[in-house]
Amino acid sequence: MVVNTILSVVIPFTDAYLAAKTYLINDANLETELGNITEFGLIPTGGIQKTIDSNGEYGSATINLTVIGDKKFKDITIYVVKNANNPEWKVEEIE
Repeated sequence: MVVNTILSVVIPFTDAYLAAKTYLINDANLETELGNITEFGLIPTGGIQKTIDSNGEYGSATINLTVIGDKKFKDITIYVVKNANNPEWKVEEIE
């Protein structure tokens, strides 16, 4: 329970979460389904794994969040990855 609480507090302040939110805000299919994205649920969950070594920083994240549009809302799981040769987190898949 303590680990879950820590992750819920930490996830919204990560680069992976910011990349996921930016992607979702700009996703035309999601906008068609939900309407204009107005906000996100208060408590995202999931996990983030990052490694830093001589090749750089890389990792992956699974983030579960509620996306709220002006028509309706939807619970989404989004997978993001970061490769050592790319400084940005990139969305790999959405469920």
